[in-house]
Amino acid sequence: MARPVKTHPHLLVRDALAELFVHAARGDAEALETVWEFERWSRGEKRGPRLGALVAEDAAPLFAGDALA
Repeated sequence: MARPVKTHPHLLVRDALAELFVHAARGDAEALETVWEFERWSRGEKRGPRLGALVAEDAAPLFAGDALA
């Protein structure tokens, strides 16, 4: 069964970040590195390549430049 595609941008961002955090909590090394990059970004550092690679289920990038989409 296909997952329904969400249309509200906030839900797309929320779900993509939730999935990232679940993978990090399970010990996925790549997800953990992405979470650390997210933490550095939240303190004002520039967005790194891992955050730039994050996409929502509709394949839209989660970041536009250094800001969350």
